[in-house]
Amino acid sequence: MSHKHIAKSAGVAGTARHTASRQQPSAPALVAAPHLALQHPPQQQWRLELFFKSQQELQAQLPFLQSHGITRVNLTNKSNDDQLLQSASFLQANIPGLDLCVHYSLKYNYCRSPAATLAKLQAFHSELQQVFLLGQQREATGTTTQQQQQQQQQQQQQCHILLVSGGGKKKAFDTVAALQQLAQQQQQQQQQQQQQHHQQQLVSSVPVAANQSAAKRQRTAASSPAAPFSSSSSCQPAFAVAFNPYLPDEAAAAEEVARLKAKLQTGLVGRVYIQMGTDLQRLSWGLQQLQELCSELPGATDSSSSGSGNSRRSSTQLPQLFGSLFIPSKRLLAQMRFRPWSGVYLSEEYLGSVAAAEAITAQLLAAYAAGGVVPLVETAVKKDAELEHVVQLLQAGKTIDTCV
Repeated sequence: MSHKHIAKSAGVAGTARHTASRQQPSAPALVAAPHLALQHPPQQQWRLELFFKSQQELQAQLPFLQSHGITRVNLTNKSNDDQLLQSASFLQANIPGLDLCVHYSLKYNYCRSPAATLAKLQAFHSELQQVFLLGQQREATGTTTQQQQQQQQQQQQQCHILLVSGGGKKKAFDTVAALQQLAQQQQQQQQQQQQQHHQQQLVSSVPVAANQSAAKRQRTAASSPAAPFSSSSSCQPAFAVAFNPYLPDEAAAAEEVARLKAKLQTGLVGRVYIQMGTDLQRLSWGLQQLQELCSELPGATDSSSSGSGNSRRSSTQLPQLFGSLFIPSKRLLAQMRFRPWSGVYLSEEYLGSVAAAEAITAQLLAAYAAGGVVPLVETAVKKDAELEHVVQLLQAGKTIDTCV
């Protein structure tokens, strides 16, 4: 999750401040994982943010992703020149079982006016859907039956859009406004469909001339372009949103929760991405807020069955939760100390040494596991040694308890 995006989504701009957190229990020392373990990796239980500056760099990473079974990946949107659709199409065509999250910044995709920006988002959503529809058709070739292959792909392939406002100067048209307008459009289309259905029921009871006129109106309505967020296709990209529970200012924290509530109430949100931070007490508070907000949603039951790609959240499903995670290194700590990311709050203890940062990371992972949060690694992982480090941290997080 891009640091520039989260700060705006949280409704806070400016330079990140490092807040002191309570003393964290020491995590077990990391033991080097045997390289052989990476030859046949288990099913990926975490997500990886991809880092590249060109399509050539992305293509160069493909053998690494394929050889290690990495299928749950995120594409970031850090400029208005990002080729998101091209990157998504490449990954879809080359990674079976792809579970893709495409970040979409309203700041970098702003186009003249809120209405034009919304139309651009709708077009992007439709084009991304087509990428996965065409991919399913290609991969269905040569299988036992097309129906069986489509059913298999529906279960394996997923795509969602992480919609963020973007950093910098605050605009009136943000994630909340975009989702609310999309939900309103969907509601209007559903009402039109209900009216058309009612008209169809009346067709057989009217005279022939009137019947022909009604049929003509129905054909005209059917030929009109449908709203791109009304389909129930399994490859329809769902929306994800960001949430920052680490804001130290109480007023800003309350506003962040209010914004999250407004996003969830649109019914278009299937996933929530939690910002990176080190204060486990604030994380616990944030998870509690999420639980309370989700319990207020219509038909809320259990999030364990979530995972559908439908654009509108099912009334029987709660949003999936993902949590940002850094892989500590001397370079990362130096960057975060001298050029911190906006909206990211790291304690002085975390920034003090790699060993301390790894211990806190293990505690964070344990808290994620207890809260049903899937880790999102926001550090570049392109080599076997880097992947081994990730695996070691994930394993360390499983061996400790947390009170979160």
